[in-house]
Amino acid sequence: MVVSIEIMQGRKWVKRAMLKTIHLKPVTDELSDDTFSRLLMAGHSPIRQFRVWVDLDKLEERVHTHFVRHRGADFSVGSFREDWLKELGLNLDDFRDENGVWLRNMGFAVGSDVLMHMARQRLCTCAWSGTRQAMEEIRKEMVLVDPVLASYLLRPCVWYGLCPETTKYCGYMETPKYCGERNWIVSESIRLRTRKIK
Repeated sequence: MVVSIEIMQGRKWVKRAMLKTIHLKPVTDELSDDTFSRLLMAGHSPIRQFRVWVDLDKLEERVHTHFVRHRGADFSVGSFREDWLKELGLNLDDFRDENGVWLRNMGFAVGSDVLMHMARQRLCTCAWSGTRQAMEEIRKEMVLVDPVLASYLLRPCVWYGLCPETTKYCGYMETPKYCGERNWIVSESIRLRTRKIK
C-alpha cells in the first residue's frame, strides 16, 4: 500500500471561518498550532475548512470497503472496467497481488473533522487489522503534512476515555501506551484552556 496526502484547503480557511463566526476579519492568514489544536479538540465547525486529499494505492479490496463507508469524504475509486483497462494496456490481473487479493487505487477529499472520526473507527483494536494498518499509515503521513492534526487521529478509547465497543473490549485501556496517550489528551485540554486564541 502506498499513501500520500496533500493539503487542499489549509489553516487560513479555518481561521477565516472561525473569525467569521465572531464577526471579525483576519489580519493575517496565520493560525497558531495552539488555536488549531483547540478547535480540533472542541470539534468546532471551522475545522471542516481544513481539507486534505488522501491517495491510497494498492489498497486491499476489503480495506477499501471499510473506508468508503464514511460519510463526509468524497471518494474517487479506480475503475475495473475492462474496456478502459484494455485501452491503457492493462487487465484485471494487474490489480491482484501474489495471493490473488484485489487491490484498489483510490483517493478522497476529506475535512479534518471527518478524518478524525475515521481514525476513531479505524484505529480501534476491534477494526480489521488491514484497515487499522491503513489508518496508521495515513496518520504517519499526516505527521509530515500537519503534525497538529495528526496528533488528533486517535483510537476511540483514547479520545472518549472509555471503550465504545462494550461487547468486544480488547484490554487496550489497561496498557501503559493507553495511559500515555490518554494523559496527553487530558493534559493538552488543560494546557489549551490557559492559552489565548491567536
